[in-house]
Amino acid sequence: MAEWEDGPVTVGHVEGTAVPFEDRGQVRVRAVEPDAGRDAWRSVDCAVLVGSDGLDGLDAAGHLPVPTLLYDPDDDPTVAARASRLNVDEYVPGAAVASGSLAKRVRALVGDDGDDGDDRHRQDAGLRALDAVATDASLGLDAKIDRLLRIGRERLDVEVGFLTRIDEDTLTVEAESGDHPALTEGETAPLSATHCRRVLRRETFLDLHDVAATVPDDDPTRRGSPSPRASGRSSNCWSRGPATR
Repeated sequence: MAEWEDGPVTVGHVEGTAVPFEDRGQVRVRAVEPDAGRDAWRSVDCAVLVGSDGLDGLDAAGHLPVPTLLYDPDDDPTVAARASRLNVDEYVPGAAVASGSLAKRVRALVGDDGDDGDDRHRQDAGLRALDAVATDASLGLDAKIDRLLRIGRERLDVEVGFLTRIDEDTLTVEAESGDHPALTEGETAPLSATHCRRVLRRETFLDLHDVAATVPDDDPTRRGSPSPRASGRSSNCWSRGPATR
């Protein structure tokens, strides 16, 4: 049995940032200076970050040799997406503290981690943020769609995200996040003039990381449709996948 299973785990947090733990029976808390070296972090079992300030500390410290957990009391999609880009191992929404599960999440994270923190498999905090939204019973469908689109935009670093409905040969924009003149709720276009037609053929996700280099000049999407290329705007990337209710 690992040592942490017999007693409290030690978590480090960047000095000057908030600490969410009250039950010190399961968790010992140690402040680590923002400019501390890697050896200082090796003296703790994992690093706990709180909200945007905690991510600022992680960004300044760089890659840490221990598992990292982000607790976000505000459930901010932009914070969750940034945590994913910084390779945070675990994303915990604010509700976890109210239910008393944060300390358990920390202990589980430490227990799942191997001895070599530098080479461990890092979980995607962005996926955990998506799951937190999808399973939040307090949110209605429209609110969930809005948050999911915002998380996706932040995670992929794109200006626009949107959800569409396809009825036979017509594509309709159901919801949008961001600012684009051709992407407003209710806008329609022929399916044949959109990248979505490729998704339907593949029945899987489609990523175009370089639209200009990937899509032929005579493709209908070059002529304007509900896509980031419409109305004279260009796009360097495009990602789409099937969705079900």
